[in-house]
Amino acid sequence: MKPSASTTCISSKRNENNNINLRGQNERSKNRTTRSLLPQEILLGLNYDRDNSHSYLTDKSTNDNKFYKVSSSTSLPTFTQANNSNGERIKKNVRSSVEAVNIDTSLFSIDSLFGGSSNSSLTNYFSCSSSSYSSSEANFSLDNSEEERIDVMEPYGVIQKTRKFDQLPKEVLNNIMRFLPTESLYNVIFVNRYLYNCALPYLWKNLNFQNTLNCFKFCTNFEKESSYRHNFSLYTETFNIYFPNQGMNLYKFLLDKIINNCKNIKNIKVNKTLYWYMDKTVSLFTKNCKDLKRISLSGQWYQPEQTILSISKRCHKLSTLQLNHVQFTVDNIIPSFSNFCCIEHLDLSGVNITNEVLNLIIDKNYYQLTSIKLRDCTRLTDESIIPMIEKCQELQYIDLKGCQVSTSTLLEIGNRCPKLRTLCLDGIVGVTPEVINSLADGCPNLSIISLEKCQQVTNESIINLFKSVQSNLKHLCLSGLSLLNDDALIGLSFYCCANLEKLDIDSVTMSEYAINNIMKSCTKLKSLIVQRPNTCVTCTLSKWMQNEIKNNYSTKVEDFNIPFVW
Repeated sequence: MKPSASTTCISSKRNENNNINLRGQNERSKNRTTRSLLPQEILLGLNYDRDNSHSYLTDKSTNDNKFYKVSSSTSLPTFTQANNSNGERIKKNVRSSVEAVNIDTSLFSIDSLFGGSSNSSLTNYFSCSSSSYSSSEANFSLDNSEEERIDVMEPYGVIQKTRKFDQLPKEVLNNIMRFLPTESLYNVIFVNRYLYNCALPYLWKNLNFQNTLNCFKFCTNFEKESSYRHNFSLYTETFNIYFPNQGMNLYKFLLDKIINNCKNIKNIKVNKTLYWYMDKTVSLFTKNCKDLKRISLSGQWYQPEQTILSISKRCHKLSTLQLNHVQFTVDNIIPSFSNFCCIEHLDLSGVNITNEVLNLIIDKNYYQLTSIKLRDCTRLTDESIIPMIEKCQELQYIDLKGCQVSTSTLLEIGNRCPKLRTLCLDGIVGVTPEVINSLADGCPNLSIISLEKCQQVTNESIINLFKSVQSNLKHLCLSGLSLLNDDALIGLSFYCCANLEKLDIDSVTMSEYAINNIMKSCTKLKSLIVQRPNTCVTCTLSKWMQNEIKNNYSTKVEDFNIPFVW
């Protein structure tokens, strides 16, 4: 039976449609193989399926990956086939995706990526696995045309692939979290579970309760929530607690439970301590915390000598001891300090210790002692200060404000302490120009200097000190030095302007020219005081200059408190 004309016409149209569809599919597959990567694909690392017939320049004899530099027009890289030296087609079935080609996107300009004009030529990098092909043996075609060819340039080293932030190893993230402030850590924990687990230990690492409400909330939640007890026992290392004056019976009950879960705590800081309950609290801490390294106690409590004795016997790893304004009620307190042998940082500000106690501490810890603060220790004299300076060769921090120290003792600081970085001699009458010159000769690493009310310091001596320390100086207090004038300030702006951040020149004779010179030269200056609130000396600067200083710099006296190592 012969087919009719209509049937023949229909079948021929079907064949034509099939041929058109096949041709369209081939063109689409060809376009998928050779089309340029979109900027979004490169920047975001999207993975697109391509034809497996796409080939790369390879060499089966080696597996080394190398990158070849390809110069082209401003079009983005394409994937085409290549011929070897014999004209044969080289094929290798590999997964075709953005991951198969490493492209250094930092070399693309924003204009060239998003269609704008750019003067710099685009440079593409292709990942090849051949070391035997030279620039004269292989060519790449960017648009599947035999007329446009470019030569392969010299090989480049492997470019490392970048990772997303949350794909970094946990060790790297932990190192990052360690430097983030608490506000940023709270934002990090809401990103995903992985970052939550990385940031959580650092939120619990340092617990500070500076008011009654925070202390009450934590104590009550610690009693109710098991997660509080779990996180506290695992992660907390520093415990800074403020004892309120009201509701102490409740706090005693809850504090006992807190201390029983604090086995990993290494640092304890207690401010405004309670008179009757402090000794028991510290005893519980020292019993449960075997790795205590830092203890800071301030205020007054009942029988402090017994508390210090228990600390010295149980805390064998203690490296920082800070006692502020503690008054011992007995004369013989030598046994309380006899067991400390690993102290590196010692702060006894306002403590009524004697020369015998300080000599005992120095004899047992002089080889590792680096910081010592004896501010307002009025019972100390040269009998204990001189042995301290002579034996402690590693000292980097000395604060002798309010101590009875002679000029001969201060001269030894410049001769015996070459590593000194922080020095506070506020209010010491024995600070003379000879002492300043000895510091200039022997202590070139000083970065924090406080000479408040040392009224014998002259321009020549302080300029010699500026010449010595130069860019190391960051903090300088010259308040109350009435013999200084513009010469000292101009010398300061000339020698020490690089890293200076805090400057107090209250009561110094100054002109607007010298102040303007300091403001221009010291680019890192943050705090500047030209007149303190309660000073009796009238400032000679104009109101306009004083307003400029207040608008551009901090004028708070609290900024000049020298922090102790903690």
